[in-house]
Amino acid sequence: MKKEYDSHQVNRWRWLIPSVILLLGLGGTLLLSDSFRQRAITNWEADAKQAAQWLSGTFLGWLEESYGPISGVAALFENSDNVTEDEFFNAYDGLESRATAFFLDTIAVLQPDDE
Repeated sequence: MKKEYDSHQVNRWRWLIPSVILLLGLGGTLLLSDSFRQRAITNWEADAKQAAQWLSGTFLGWLEESYGPISGVAALFENSDNVTEDEFFNAYDGLESRATAFFLDTIAVLQPDDE
């Protein structure tokens, strides 16, 4: 009878030990994968933030480079009584040829009628 009891207990341990090892392995895998995922998300967010800052700085630089010359031509045109359309477009072409970043695709001149 003692022999039967021992074999039954041995069979229980045969299933219990692999089951515990399997559960520990699954738990460890889940913890590691979650840790790696969190680290990847944190790194991606840091890279995205750095890229956004760089792009924002670049865009602001382009805007500042374009705004100054265009404001100068506009001020000249507004304060002059006899700037012709050709003079305005020549000034615009000169700006466009000197600028490193230029965003305007079209430009127009509106002149009031003398009538």
